[in-house]
Amino acid sequence: MSYDIDPKFGKLYEPDMNTFNNPGPPIHSVMGGFLTGAAVDEDVKNGLISIEPYDPANLNPNSYNLSIGDVMLECMGNDYLHNRYDENKLEYMIDLKNPIKYQEVKIPEDGIILKPGKLYLIATKEYIGSDHYIPMITGRSSLGRAGVSVHQEAGFGDIGYHGKWTLQVTVTLPTKIYPNMKMAQMYMVVPSGNTSITYNGKYQNSTEAKGSEISKDF
Repeated sequence: MSYDIDPKFGKLYEPDMNTFNNPGPPIHSVMGGFLTGAAVDEDVKNGLISIEPYDPANLNPNSYNLSIGDVMLECMGNDYLHNRYDENKLEYMIDLKNPIKYQEVKIPEDGIILKPGKLYLIATKEYIGSDHYIPMITGRSSLGRAGVSVHQEAGFGDIGYHGKWTLQVTVTLPTKIYPNMKMAQMYMVVPSGNTSITYNGKYQNSTEAKGSEISKDF
């Protein structure tokens, strides 16, 4: 019998093969495995995952639905360039060495129309964190079928990140969105190895949508 490392505690454990062959409780220590909805619920209750506010009605078979609030940031760039077809027109551009500007916009109850060619940053209502699992976020399939994307990068988070997630929203066609709508889903992935190194970066403990701080990397 081979032995593996329990990713929660960094200790060796012997897999119980009977668990793989028979229905039963979720397996929380299979490396690279995704937690089922039941396992997410169990680990929220035992403190291994934090989701605030938490509603079991948002559980899916192997993910948890996330909603948005009523404020978003529209990316305004930080510089201008001449339109390639009309030199008299200026367009926004981004120079990554300089801080990027964002305009805060309220999302009214009757909705707001997002436009193609724009980037909108919208925070999840939920404050999420885990020191034991790798969080992974993606859009809901119904939104994808409508041409709505909720992340450009950052589909995976880091072990130890705690805070609201900033969705990086773009649309294919002009699309109206509404506050409090379910817009994304979170998965929890079991890591391989010891989890003593956790996230402590510049977006830790975010309570609102956070613009890019990549200029600090230069």
